[in-house]
Amino acid sequence: MKFPELEIHNFLAITDAKINLSDRGLVLLQGNNHADSSADSNGVGKSSIPEALEWCWFGETARGLSGDGVINNVAKKDCFVKSVAVDGHITYTATRYRKHKTGKNTFILKSFDGFQGNGSRRRAPRSSPRKSPAASSAARSRFSPPRSTRPRKRCLICRR
Repeated sequence: MKFPELEIHNFLAITDAKINLSDRGLVLLQGNNHADSSADSNGVGKSSIPEALEWCWFGETARGLSGDGVINNVAKKDCFVKSVAVDGHITYTATRYRKHKTGKNTFILKSFDGFQGNGSRRRAPRSSPRKSPAASSAARSRFSPPRSTRPRKRCLICRR
């Protein structure tokens, strides 16, 4: 699994960053503290980059921060992290929001299935529009086998 893109906004020490990691291999994170020259590279957000990736997918950082604890102390709102993961021919996009004006406090996971070959197949979302519970149960009873014989749903990431 590869993580080619990471977008961070108002997360811990980072106010705004868009990082392209496609085919980078080993990456060195180095920082400069412009606010305090005596601190050298301390407190500039180097550790915030992998923690943003972890928070985006799992909702908690390695330090155990979650909820409002991940929001930038200066901005105090509009926090989000968006990450793209590629596993074979399936692309996942995860976006986690905290105190965001449009995303509120949500987590959104989208998956795209397709091949990027000769351009004949276009990538399309795998999810279908949501239906009301009554409509979906009526459709299930008419078009689906009973619940006990249907295959169980699998995790989008590990396929278990």
